[in-house]
Amino acid sequence: MSDLRADLPVVVIGAGPVGLAAAAHLAAKRQGVLLLEAGTSVGAFVRAWGHVQVFSPWRFNVDPAARNLLASSGWIEPDVDVLPTGAEIVAQYLEPLAKCAEIAPHLRLGTRVVIDPNLHSCGTVPPHGADELRHPEPGLFVVGMKSYGRAPTFLMLTGYGQVRSVVAELTGDLAGARRVELTLPATGVCSATPSSSEDAAGCCASTPTPTPVGGLGRKAPR
Repeated sequence: MSDLRADLPVVVIGAGPVGLAAAAHLAAKRQGVLLLEAGTSVGAFVRAWGHVQVFSPWRFNVDPAARNLLASSGWIEPDVDVLPTGAEIVAQYLEPLAKCAEIAPHLRLGTRVVIDPNLHSCGTVPPHGADELRHPEPGLFVVGMKSYGRAPTFLMLTGYGQVRSVVAELTGDLAGARRVELTLPATGVCSATPSSSEDAAGCCASTPTPTPVGGLGRKAPR
């Protein structure tokens, strides 16, 4: 951490899936963290669309570092082939993660910080990390949905790859920061087969052709 004060925590803005994943990665590196969330609870943005079922199954919605923290607390991971709703992501993943001893004391709710780029991105989002996400201000990185402005097609797995790279950069693991450890479906987000033509029309691209990835799609009945 040559350009940062080693005695200061890394500030993470937003306690959604990507912000909490960042906190988990920092905890794994034993790096101090201060997690700021504008809402009154974690996953406030996800709660706003809690009734909506996401296009990616659980296997793509849980960050590896977060999984390790949760495992030590006795958390039982949901069925990896099920497509959860936003409310289920909050209740079964984000809330238990926020209660972990490594994160809970460093979480500050009701704290607003404005970062709002105007760039809009659509379709495929390539995996990338610290080099592309750094800002001119030393130690400032924007990750998650707002790294692409109000990107409507952001896969949580992309954000998890971003925070892994950025945390590696912040903690001095430069080789790790530049290593790509993420393989994405070609369409960025619409990785499951829509249940209707109306659902398909909701995707940003007109007629995306997904790359087959094991485990995608709705869970087959037993």
